[in-house]
Order: sequence, then structure tokens, then C-alpha cells
Amino acid sequence: MLELLKMLLARWFPPKPDGLTNVSAASIDRQDASTEIRRFIWSGFEAEEAIADIVVEGYPRPEAVSDADRLWIRTEVSRLFEEKRREEATWPARTDWDRLDAAFVELRASGIVALHNAGLTQADGFAEVAEEFRMRQEVDVKSSGFVFYVGEDVETALSEGELYLAFGAFEKRSENTPVIARQIIAALNKKGLRATWSGDIGKRLLLSPFEWRKRSPADEPIP
Repeated sequence: MLELLKMLLARWFPPKPDGLTNVSAASIDRQDASTEIRRFIWSGFEAEEAIADIVVEGYPRPEAVSDADRLWIRTEVSRLFEEKRREEATWPARTDWDRLDAAFVELRASGIVALHNAGLTQADGFAEVAEEFRMRQEVDVKSSGFVFYVGEDVETALSEGELYLAFGAFEKRSENTPVIARQIIAALNKKGLRATWSGDIGKRLLLSPFEWRKRSPADEPIP
């Protein structure tokens, strides 16, 4: 997640040309920044204080962020979090994301590596799956396959109302991938989600419709 923020921040604060590294900090594009902060908050994976800190400190050159912009970022994060909390109060007790999470819990128990928000890109996701597979091997836990989505998929879910899931088998890919697909689809359908797959092992599963409503974690209480 930090790498995603660094990428976004690089857009808000383009690198200065050579020879201008000592120029005073430039103002950020607050409209663009607000859009990206909103998208990050609505993804629902970080608490308010964590987001404010990561946004401020995650930029590759924190010294380029002026005090005024630091204050604005924290104020904007707080404002948008309050907006999201008001919206969360209107959500049903069980959202599509809650159903997805419940399906992932069952899939993990059945030997499938199921990961939420596994990095930004599919390449990140496959790396996360490989690491999880290795750790499960170390404790002698068998894994037959995997399923995950990444930050790019969350953006699609927020804007288009559907979520793509990458999946596959760890052994005998051609033979076992359809088996894993059926197992994943059955778990998702059981939780009330509509999952489809073309049958092509090179294509991902699709949850559609999928309304992305993930409640944000609360900040840790101040001692």
C-alpha cells in the first residue's frame, strides 16, 4: 500500500528539474490529491491516522511537502473519513465485501490461498501468493490453489461496480485450474455473490454486480 501512495504522490509532486532541488516547496494539486485520498479512504483498508501519516510521509521527498499542505492533507483525510463514516451508517449490516471476506475465510480453511488487496498490480499479487504459499509450506499446511485481487481491482470495483479475482492452481495448471475455479465460485455463490468465469484458464473470475462497501478500521484509542 505504501508503494501505491508513493506512486500517487509522485503525480501530485512532479520531480524538480536538475539544479532546482533547493527551490522552496511547491503547492500540491489539491483537487487531484483529494480525488486520490477519497479513493484510498473508500477502499477501506486503513484507519484515519494511518492514512494521514502515510500520505504525508510516503512521498519520496517529504521535504517538498509544505507545512500548509501537510495540514491540508490531514484536514482533508479527516473530512473525507467523516463523510465515509456517515455513509457507512446507512449500509446494511452485511455488505458484498463482508460476503467476500466470509468466502475467503472458508476457502483458506479448504487449502486455497485467498488474499485481499494483494498489492497494486497482478504482479504484486502473484508475489504475495508465492510468499503465502512458502509460509504455509513451512508449517506443513497444504495449498491447492489461490485467489486474490489487488489495488487496481479495488479501483475498478469502486468506479464500475464489479470485482475481478485472479486465481489458479499450484500444480498441474491445465488440469486443476478449472477445479479450483469451481471451488471458488461455489464458495462465493454460497455467500450470495454472483461469480462467473469464461472457462479460459488465462482469464479471471468476475464478481458482478459487486458494490464495494468495506468499513474502515477504527483508529487505536489514545492511551
